[in-house]
Formats: sequence, structure tokens, C-alpha cells
Amino acid sequence: MIALSGRVSKLLESHLDLKHIEHRTYSELSIWDHEANPSEPIVIRKARALKLLLDETSAIIMDNELIVGLRTLYGQVAEGANILRGTYMLPVNPSTDHKKAFYAGYLTTAEAMEAQKYGILEGAYTSHVPFGTAMVLELGLGGVKQKALDRMGPGNSGAQNDFLKAVVISFDAISDFISKHAEETRNLAEATGDKARRDELIMMAESIQRISAGPATSFNDAVQLFWLCTVVMAVESQGCIPIGRLDYDLWPYLKKDLDSGALTLEKAQELV
Repeated sequence: MIALSGRVSKLLESHLDLKHIEHRTYSELSIWDHEANPSEPIVIRKARALKLLLDETSAIIMDNELIVGLRTLYGQVAEGANILRGTYMLPVNPSTDHKKAFYAGYLTTAEAMEAQKYGILEGAYTSHVPFGTAMVLELGLGGVKQKALDRMGPGNSGAQNDFLKAVVISFDAISDFISKHAEETRNLAEATGDKARRDELIMMAESIQRISAGPATSFNDAVQLFWLCTVVMAVESQGCIPIGRLDYDLWPYLKKDLDSGALTLEKAQELV
């Protein structure tokens, strides 16, 4: 068994000390505050709501991190308020001061009232379902987006093309969200006086920028792309987010880098 490195020990200590909650912000967002069109199909409006959430989520890079990404945006809720058919008393341990999960508003008042008749809330989601990690790693966000563009056409139903348009909007938003992390990492590299950390941050920025649209080409890329997509899932669904067969999905990238000598198991441990 490989012992925990000093970096991993520091990251674990930071996590257990809840250092990440220092970066939380609380807001109520709605696409209606951004000149949304109520005549657009709901699926497209929901994609625009996801874009708004990601645009408003800050890129946070914490000390010692090699893999970055953090959900920072939460909704406000009064103590004892009824959320998703359950009463939540704050704070919720172990994450102190944890506020409710929320989604940016995208339904009209009439649509929201109609949905509530069937027990569906505006932020309803399907949890316990992993995203298609293997496809995202292999094709990249730009590749998946292109598949959606290629499937659009007059032979589809209106609903099919609406869904595909929503996919394009969502994947563009995710790419922009990832690029924001690359920019912040570059800014930190310029600002630090620690040469070793600067070199790390420069390499991190290159990887993050690469995966903002392209496929993973290394184990580092694969872990980072997986994690940032998981952060997006946390922003979007805010429920149980299973990782699926992550060992299976990441193994080809790990094996390739180990076989080539580009990576050691000790370094791989620090990435995961």
C-alpha cells in the first residue's frame, strides 16, 4: 500500500476542517432577470438556467490542489422551511451552514403551478444516475456537442431538436465553466512567488484549457475532466451523484501513463 503523501495529507486535513465552505456564496437566480423568452421550450430555458448557474459559480483553486473544482453557489432558505417535501433544520452537519439546493428560475408562474399539481418542483432532477464518463473522456465536451449538432435536422420532431439545442447550450456553458478555471489557475501562477507551485499551476492550466473542449489525453486530464463534470452535476442536480465505474473509465489513461513512464503510482495517488 502506498502511504499518503504530504500533499494528500494536507488536502485531507483541509477537507476535514471544512476549509471549502469559506468560498460558499448564496443567491437566488432566475433567467427572467436576463431577458429570457417565455415562448422558448422549457427544455431550452432549463439549459439557459444551467448556464446562468455556472456563469455565477466562481472558479476556486485551493492550496496544494492539483485537481480543481468546487461547488460554491447555494440557495437561501429560512430555518425549518419545507424543501423537496422534507423539513430541513439548519445547519446540516457535517457541512455547517449548508443552505438548500436550488435551481435558477426558468418556469413561468403558470408552468410552476401546473408542475406542482404532479409533485414536480422547478429544481426537480434525476439523481443516482452517473453521467456518461467514458464518452465524455473519449470525445471531450466539444465532441459530444458536435454529435448533438450532427443529429439536428428537419427530419426530427420539434421536441427532438429542442432537446439537442439544449444539449448544445449546456455543453457550451460547461466548456466556459471549465475555461474559467484555466484562467484562474493562470492568474494564480502569475501571482505566486513559489516557483514549484507556479510550475504546477502552469501545467494545471494547460490541462484544464485542453479539456475545456477536447478529450482527455492523459490520466491527469481524465481525472480533471471527470471531476469538473461532477461539479457541474452537483450544481445542476444537487442530489446523490454516483461516480459509476470510475475505475473502469480511468484505467486506460492510468495504464497508458504508467506504461510510458509519464506517471508514477505515487503521483497518481495525488491526482485522485
